[in-house]
Amino acid sequence: MTLVYIFLLVIAVFVIMSFVSLRKIQKQNNQYNYNGISDDRYYELKYKLQFITSVGVIVIAVAGFFGVDKYENFVASFQKKTDSLDTKIKLFDQKIKSLDSNIVKYDTRINAYDIFLRKMDLSKVKFSKEMLASNKGLLALKDTINNIKKRNVLDKSFYVIDNLQISNYENNATAEINKKFYFRDMTTIIGDQLPIFFQKPVVFVIPQSSADISLIEVTNEYIIVDYGMFQHNGNKEVPKSFAFGLLIARKSE
Repeated sequence: MTLVYIFLLVIAVFVIMSFVSLRKIQKQNNQYNYNGISDDRYYELKYKLQFITSVGVIVIAVAGFFGVDKYENFVASFQKKTDSLDTKIKLFDQKIKSLDSNIVKYDTRINAYDIFLRKMDLSKVKFSKEMLASNKGLLALKDTINNIKKRNVLDKSFYVIDNLQISNYENNATAEINKKFYFRDMTTIIGDQLPIFFQKPVVFVIPQSSADISLIEVTNEYIIVDYGMFQHNGNKEVPKSFAFGLLIARKSE
């Protein structure tokens, strides 16, 4: 389309130059009617002017025939495709930004999980230390029993009670704070009933959980126990009860 405009401009320049030349010839011959001029240059310029005008008309007709409109339609279609491409690029940029945001969220979650796992490791270490302390307590209890045997304070009749439970009153509002256990209701680990104690027996608590079980009272008929501090061992669920055992020794009559 630009070339057509340039070509038409050139034709217009030639027409103007020819018209100016005709005016000069007219003044020289002092004539005002172009058809009456006898100068050959006048006719030559006139024919050139007519030729150029005819060529211009042909060029315009050819340009219109071969698709000036098609060219404009092509430009419009190309512009539309370019706009569509810009829209897709913007959507792609938005997806990239959304992906970056999700990556940041995942990094935050990973950091939170890492912190949680570190706390779990610390809880495991703490629990291992507590179990080691419990084992040391059991060894100390064994030494105490051996010393008692050597002194003949007991009649060397021992009873081991397993899997007694005390409810966690922090998790159960109806649980007893100090729970009473009767000897007549207990059975040993081999299924035997406890004998009747005429004197208050010697009772030791065997830890079977992370809670600190302690004896509040001991009689010849029952014991009263309570618990102190306990650890969750890295578990979010609070235990409903705590297990423990007893080592009972009857005194000599």
